[in-house]
Amino acid sequence: MYFHKIALAVLLTLCVSPAWADGVTTSAAGSPYGTLGQNQTIFTASGTFAVPANINKIWVSGCGAGSGGAGGHSADPGGGGGGGAPGIAVSNALIQVAPSSTLTITIGTAGVGGAAGSAGGGVNTDTTIAGLPIGTYTLGGQTSASGVGTVTNGGSGGRNRDSLATSGGSGAGTASTAVASKTSGGDALWTVSGGAGGGATGPGAGGASSPTGNYHTSNIAGGAASGTKGGGGAGGSSPFGSGGAGGTNSIGSNATGYCSGGGGGAATFAGGNGSGGIW
Repeated sequence: MYFHKIALAVLLTLCVSPAWADGVTTSAAGSPYGTLGQNQTIFTASGTFAVPANINKIWVSGCGAGSGGAGGHSADPGGGGGGGAPGIAVSNALIQVAPSSTLTITIGTAGVGGAAGSAGGGVNTDTTIAGLPIGTYTLGGQTSASGVGTVTNGGSGGRNRDSLATSGGSGAGTASTAVASKTSGGDALWTVSGGAGGGATGPGAGGASSPTGNYHTSNIAGGAASGTKGGGGAGGSSPFGSGGAGGTNSIGSNATGYCSGGGGGAATFAGGNGSGGIW
């Protein structure tokens, strides 16, 4: 029995055993990493993968795309927007493939930050592998968009299927809490939601987003309150990237790396963009 290894996220990495090492030495178009050794392939853009004739299992690591942070309230005074959600991630998940089959790889699209007065974007954020014996393997993006700030309250943080919701209020925004996410096999990972935006009473600072286990050792900061404007909530991080900071009388920061949420904007400002998925 031979194996191949794939990493899934905004990136798809495929890894094979040394017995077939010479057959997988190229990466998908657009990959910033190239091949991670002879038996691994990374996808940062959608494409296809031809399974070798002697391969019936692959390991995958990767994640769905992160969503955009929401904009703050469209006027001053007002609350800040919530931070965007990270995508679901897996590491070293073993899945069955049919020898000599062709897998269709779809990489999740990064969510766009919302304008002032608009929720964060998150369209087509799922990262998938189709053509498997079980059908399609999906790493989901956001399930709830980051919420826009109102004249009194901060917006809620965006979330994925495993993360806990954060709600905006009239004061400081709620920070996210890291929770274990191991619903697709492989190594245990952690996920978070975006931090909630700060409200206009006080006004309040935006909520921070928590570290995702050992991958991030410090919080991503929410935006500070300024005048009568609430700060934006921080975007949620993934094991493959960092969420954007919430805006302090400014737009939310863009996420970096892969699969992470954009920061929410302060009142009258836009949210930051999320980052794409990977296999």
